[in-house]
Amino acid sequence: MRDCTDGRNRGSSPEPLATAGNWRDRVEIAIAALSLAGFRHAGDRGIPGRESLEAPDDGLRRNVYVCESGSLHVRNHLAVRDILRARPDLRDEYGAVKLALASLPDMDIDTYVAGKSAVLQKVLAESALNEVELLEILHVNNSQASTGS
Repeated sequence: MRDCTDGRNRGSSPEPLATAGNWRDRVEIAIAALSLAGFRHAGDRGIPGRESLEAPDDGLRRNVYVCESGSLHVRNHLAVRDILRARPDLRDEYGAVKLALASLPDMDIDTYVAGKSAVLQKVLAESALNEVELLEILHVNNSQASTGS
């Protein structure tokens, strides 16, 4: 995940995206810009404060989200990034799980999220996130798999 917390709108306006109105206004600006690059808005998929976009079919599978600055979703992703940079053992374990899941022929995003949940919780246990936040992340990951969100 690229840390884009500076909120800069890289489009035609030099105005920082963070000051371009409320959260919903900023989301609409970001979605419009990403749509021009071929991404398709897929809604929040049951997670308020995080909008999901499907990448263009260019052979590179990836997940793209627009998240509210400072939200648990952003702090979660940044914590994972920072811990994996600092802990090669956890990085290798997490990478092995992700590669094994991605190699399954009928893998879908919900099963993938649920399949890496245990190792993700192990990684996040090293973070500054509190127990309530860790449980919320676990709940979101597991509910995505059970509801197809």
